[in-house]
Amino acid sequence: SILQAGKIPNGNYLFNFSLATENGIMIHEFNKSIEVYEPSYIELIEPGGSLNNVEENIIFSSLPSFMWEMDQCSNCNLGIRVCEFNPNIHTSTTDAINSLSKLPISSYDKFYLINSQFQSYQYPPSNSLPLESGKMYVWQLKRTYNTTVGSRDLYTPIKIFKIATNVSNN
Repeated sequence: SILQAGKIPNGNYLFNFSLATENGIMIHEFNKSIEVYEPSYIELIEPGGSLNNVEENIIFSSLPSFMWEMDQCSNCNLGIRVCEFNPNIHTSTTDAINSLSKLPISSYDKFYLINSQFQSYQYPPSNSLPLESGKMYVWQLKRTYNTTVGSRDLYTPIKIFKIATNVSNN
């Protein structure tokens, strides 16, 4: 399977290293245990949905709680990105997520690092740009992890939601 996939399958591996002379006399020996785990899924739960049902995904807070499900990954970094979706400017949710972000503040390509041990995140009242009532927003998560063939990024699909009109920052 290593030759087919180009990487070691998930699991715990024990490597035994020995250094011996030509006569077979052991000079040094040590063991190293390595856990190899490549995460397989991350799914956004709320808020939001698809662009064609955004009116069904209205929230009543300008400080939303984002929730997702994922498999456990002790060596992963997790980042979130939140951007405004303006139908006069953006043609798709992908177009919006690649534009100037609200979180992290004013970035075109970065994700805001969050704790990868949790499966929810409260939009911060500081260190972010405020989300405004009556506007639509897109969000996405990126999980970065190391593999035997280098660093990999796993992106979620993008979800869109709308903040109800006349919502204060609460």
